[in-house]
Amino acid sequence: MEQIKVALYTRVSTKGQEDKDLSIPDQLRQLNEYCQKHNYIIYKEYNEGGDSGTDDKRPIFQEMIRDARIKHPPFNIILVLTFSRFFRDAFKSRYYKTTLKKYNVRVVSITQEFNEEDTHAEFMEGILELVDQQSSRDNAFHTLRGMNQNARDGYYNGGVTLYGYTKRNIEISKDNFRNKLVIVESEAEIVKRIFSEYLKGKGVKTISIELNNKNITKRGLAWSKDKILSMISNTAYTGEAYFNKRQVKENKFKDKSKWIKIECPVIIDKEIFIQAQKARKERSPAVVHPSIASSPILFSRIGKCGKCHDSLQLETGKNNQYRYYNCRTYLRQGKRNCVGNRIEMKILDFEVMEYLFHTMFSKERIKALISQLNIQFYQNRKHIIQISRKLAQEKNKLDKRITNIYKAIENGIVKNADLSERLTQLTQEKNLINEQIDKAKAGTIPPALLYRDSNIEKFRDMVKSAFFSNDNMLAKSYVKLLLKELTINENIVNIKANSFGLLSLIAGEKPTANEVLAVGEARLPE
Repeated sequence: MEQIKVALYTRVSTKGQEDKDLSIPDQLRQLNEYCQKHNYIIYKEYNEGGDSGTDDKRPIFQEMIRDARIKHPPFNIILVLTFSRFFRDAFKSRYYKTTLKKYNVRVVSITQEFNEEDTHAEFMEGILELVDQQSSRDNAFHTLRGMNQNARDGYYNGGVTLYGYTKRNIEISKDNFRNKLVIVESEAEIVKRIFSEYLKGKGVKTISIELNNKNITKRGLAWSKDKILSMISNTAYTGEAYFNKRQVKENKFKDKSKWIKIECPVIIDKEIFIQAQKARKERSPAVVHPSIASSPILFSRIGKCGKCHDSLQLETGKNNQYRYYNCRTYLRQGKRNCVGNRIEMKILDFEVMEYLFHTMFSKERIKALISQLNIQFYQNRKHIIQISRKLAQEKNKLDKRITNIYKAIENGIVKNADLSERLTQLTQEKNLINEQIDKAKAGTIPPALLYRDSNIEKFRDMVKSAFFSNDNMLAKSYVKLLLKELTINENIVNIKANSFGLLSLIAGEKPTANEVLAVGEARLPE
């Protein structure tokens, strides 16, 4: 009988877990003993330290999943101490377990074993996953409550300290240490210098370039406009620092009533800070001539620098009389990181529009594209039908799982309220699969209107009217729909167009994909 190959997965979230019975060595010890008892062959150990089980942003976890998701995986089982080591999110745990099953790989807990032939095994695993998820939420709630109180007591909770400060470990009682923020004098001098130079009239770009040229870094990293602006607007330098400001997972600010003020030594006098905010408001790009504010930049979303591949943005000259496209890196950090790519805006706009209309979107080229697309439709038809069948199978599995939950509720095994969230998630999965099935079916038949000359001519008339009118807002809406990327290198412009955006306009429909039509090249006048 062939021996079963297994992968061992261990995880700890915090240093505290390492100090307790959840340490990685202890998990490995128990997993190895289990393997010896069952005569399993260990393929590899995947040990994850310091990562939360509530999401899949774990490098070792992702490495293990990649190793498993191949035609012939090198192991048949992922062995964990408890299912909570694999995941503390019920939905994501079920998603990955279902995905792994397609490759004949199972996730097995040595302390929460279920007979895979038992019809209730998957249901019971789901219950444990929900318990682990709620336990994680409870832990997070109590941890945050403790950290909030620590902040109210005047102590620093940790993390990357703001430039100008460091944390100092202070013993408040025997074997009880807390962190306090203290000033780093060398960094504080740079902070004061930046505020001083800004109030003297220097721009944030100039300040960042001067610091970089003098090899004055921000803890080893180059200064930029954004870093200078962030410093100038940070109230912590006046002694007003706050904890519990952001909802990290949702990436948004909490209500100010939940912010907790923490002790922070003063580096910048409050009056100086107020003057800096006033100066920033007066220099704001929003305070410009109305004619500039109402004139949208055509290629702001898709324009790229051919030298460093950063985005292009507006640069003005002589009190906003002249407008240029230039590299974002150059404008924010200076030529130390990119020499720039300055091009007069009206010249680039006109030359690109001319090239698009007369060459890239010519009648002959559009017809050639439609013929090519028609061939692709029929070549892909068989593959799309196979995808539709697989999606239908996934949908049937979801229907069965939803039905099983309702049966469990009817039989009194579990209360409706306990699984309401799970039912919602499964229903959302089902709706998503229905949408994918509809899209797959639509991809088997090319739009009938594409072949009409009248539609092609109508499209070209619309493009001509938009490109060469004085309505820049209309022109920009067409650019956004028809182009994917525009890269500028000296006087050469490379253009990638959105083929489905083009074809959807011809057919009178909205675009449904972001495939690339072709790469065109336009040359600007010397």
